[in-house]
Amino acid sequence: MSAARFKKFLGPLKWVFALALLYFVLRSGKIDFGQLRVFVKSPTVGLFCCALTFFWYGICFLRWKILLKSQQIIVPFRTVFHLGMLGQFFQTFMPGTVGADLAKALYIGKRYPAQKLKAIFSVVVDRGVGLYAILLLGALAFTMVGSHLSEVKHPLVHVIRSLGYLLTAVSLTGMIFVLFMPLLGTLLRSLGRRWPGFPSQLRRPLRLVKQVVEQYSNKTPAIAASIGLSLVTHSLAILMLYVIAVKMFGPMPWGTLDLPRFVLAASLGLVVMALPISPNGLGVGQAAFASIFTALGVGNASFGASIVTAFQLVTLLVNLSGFVFFATHKQEVAEFESQAR
Repeated sequence: MSAARFKKFLGPLKWVFALALLYFVLRSGKIDFGQLRVFVKSPTVGLFCCALTFFWYGICFLRWKILLKSQQIIVPFRTVFHLGMLGQFFQTFMPGTVGADLAKALYIGKRYPAQKLKAIFSVVVDRGVGLYAILLLGALAFTMVGSHLSEVKHPLVHVIRSLGYLLTAVSLTGMIFVLFMPLLGTLLRSLGRRWPGFPSQLRRPLRLVKQVVEQYSNKTPAIAASIGLSLVTHSLAILMLYVIAVKMFGPMPWGTLDLPRFVLAASLGLVVMALPISPNGLGVGQAAFASIFTALGVGNASFGASIVTAFQLVTLLVNLSGFVFFATHKQEVAEFESQAR
């Protein structure tokens, strides 16, 4: 199967995987659909969560704008927001079509032909920064709570502790990478096109990494600002999960779960949801949140899966609003799909 054909079927395969996991979680009784009536009983909660989601999306799009500007690509925020919402719609509701990241890169490449490669690099860095920030937030939460996990008696605590150490190691490595990017860029430039000792299969991805590092090696302030904005967006996501939990299950504590443990559990759950194996983290999120929150002391087995289901319903609704941008940019969407084939 060719790479293009595999990519075409990857989106539907992710939905099949997500629905299978969701079915398993439903059969295990870990989602309390009665709790989802919170949005009917308190419409203001739903409106607040939707507004909060639009706000953190806006910060994400601002992050991309900063990265574009660092490459001398000046794009109005309105355009960046439209592209971002269009991408969210594609990613969630049109599996198998042009991806969210590719759509953004193609649009900027079309408007700025001389900067096409830089536009693609900006999307790659934007995705990498967002992923790194959620790993960093998980590591920070583990640093605050990790020493108290010995008090928790649950088989999964050992897995959570191992994951916490891994996140800490990756976060520290990322910090070193960002701090020494100028030096790394100089080193890579000195190599030129030579990759001694590397097999031919690795040379192409390594060249891509080299080009990205070279482009951003002297843009440390932009990278640092982007990481900071990403930490804000992920913190807002945890705030939304907390608001939903309070409305569903009453005020804290929930079992033996206090606020630091809640932040750790939510951070780790968001890390798992960030893995690109299901659309919007469906199925994966329910399984991860149910397991992690139960392991960290929530007495109610449906707690984790229920709050993340409500969280996903809100994000799906907000992503659906991207249809407005899809409907008003049909010609460009068709061009994106033809270029992506």
